[in-house]
Amino acid sequence: MKNFMIKEVIPLYSRIASSLRNKILSGQYELGSKLLSEEGLAEHFAVSRITIREALSHLEKEGLITRNRGRGTFVSEKIEVRKVPIYTSLLDIVNTTRDSEIKPLGIWEVKVGQARIARELRTFFDLSNEDTIAQIHRIVMRDGVPFHFFENFMMPELAKHLTMEEIAEKKAIIGILQQKINLKISSGEMYLEAVPADPDVADILRCQVFDPFVRLQTFLRFPNGNPFEIVNYFMRAEYFKFKIDLDTRDFNADMVQ
Repeated sequence: MKNFMIKEVIPLYSRIASSLRNKILSGQYELGSKLLSEEGLAEHFAVSRITIREALSHLEKEGLITRNRGRGTFVSEKIEVRKVPIYTSLLDIVNTTRDSEIKPLGIWEVKVGQARIARELRTFFDLSNEDTIAQIHRIVMRDGVPFHFFENFMMPELAKHLTMEEIAEKKAIIGILQQKINLKISSGEMYLEAVPADPDVADILRCQVFDPFVRLQTFLRFPNGNPFEIVNYFMRAEYFKFKIDLDTRDFNADMVQ
């Protein structure tokens, strides 16, 4: 298992490839359009042409661009269009696993200080870095592609009731525990924020380090107020779109638009 506390140096070419990839997949660069020259890209990103060549080489292997000596670099004419679900509520996001394949990666016990969110774990569960916490990793799959990534943290005495087989049956962890130990949850908070992909998450979801992610972080409590679990739900940004229906009567002339 990887140590999430390790800091990895991300090559410049990987960051540049990620930036160009997102512009291509988002449609900012039209299919078949010509990119800046290597010299132009090097000036734009303030890097060497060698770095630009390395970034373009990765995009070419992915089929996103074509390079023609003497003519330049072009966005590929045919790029598979990704189906992006449109969410209209936080409940939509939570329920996205219903029509997907769930692939459990493991159930482990780790020291709090070795976990990705050590500070949140210490504060929420009132633990020290040397205390032990259970973590459960799951991938949401769509058409064989890693779609989203779940990371649950809870006390080990609760996690011992879970099995990989049950998780793979698409059962929510709360649902499994409700059946087995009559678990009751009463309150919690959700936070939605944009984050860059860590090396370990990028590896799991087959994307580039620093690619944009949307993280839905949930803190859940028992009826007596004691902590139950923290859930990190990492969603690839290219598969995420949130829709809000607006009523212009809610606006006034002083609002910034």
